[in-house]
Amino acid sequence: MTSRRVNALLLSLIALAAAGGLTLAGTGAEAGEEQTPAAVAVRALTAGTAGEALEAVPEDFDTVVGYRPVLQDGQVVRADGGCSSPVTLPQRFEPACRQHDYGYDLLRYAERTGQPLGRWARGEIDDRFADQVRALCAVEVSPEAADRCRVSAEIAVAGVEFNSVRQGDGVPEESLLTNTAVAASAVGLLGMGAALPRRRR
Repeated sequence: MTSRRVNALLLSLIALAAAGGLTLAGTGAEAGEEQTPAAVAVRALTAGTAGEALEAVPEDFDTVVGYRPVLQDGQVVRADGGCSSPVTLPQRFEPACRQHDYGYDLLRYAERTGQPLGRWARGEIDDRFADQVRALCAVEVSPEAADRCRVSAEIAVAGVEFNSVRQGDGVPEESLLTNTAVAASAVGLLGMGAALPRRRR
């Protein structure tokens, strides 16, 4: 019985390791030294001014992706974007969500133009979103409202980070790799559950 548990545990650990490897397999290294239009746009969006971000939008972005980002509330955003979450997020998060949507579309643009970005790009976009929503909560006057806001912010950030890890910090699209990784993770977790010793009643 112990041998079977050890084997199940080993197989589950292998499955979880495979899941992690699969999610990273299709994404380039961390580098971040690219000088492509998408790379320049991501850096301007995450570390520059709104004017710099708007100026850095690739010339053929609308042709490739289907829209042109706009300046709203001092931020460069996807005008028809918004927050997608299993729980209702505060309305004040909407500009940050719309900017995050534009950032992800830059990753899609890079992929479609044959110049995919490394993992650094999605990480920078996610970090920018996290900083924005957390900063919004820091200006709440009421302690109760600030607490509610912080809970919402952490839920939003956790959801974003989970999806990024699941998709290997690459292009935010489902693929054979990401679906296989989900399946491998499920096998790994089930195996670990089976390997744990059961309590005697």
